[in-house]
Amino acid sequence: MAGTKSLCRAKRQEPTGARARNPRTAVRTELYRASPDKAQVSDILADFGFWHFGQFAKDYREAFGERPSDTLRRSSVPQRTANKARGA
Repeated sequence: MAGTKSLCRAKRQEPTGARARNPRTAVRTELYRASPDKAQVSDILADFGFWHFGQFAKDYREAFGERPSDTLRRSSVPQRTANKARGA
């Protein structure tokens, strides 16, 4: 899945909307919406055009008080393993 920035680069356009104005918050939203069983933080960051994962993680923690992986773990998408543990 291509990110907005890569699609805009291909079309020679600038990204618009919330993603362009505050990409760190957009990443946080995407991490929270993603399935922890299927998504990886590095893939989501790459979709948003971030390549310096360590620096991003440091900045993210300063901004939100947790690591990107913590946000993904707290995802709003139910985890399959958690449902199995409850007997579902």
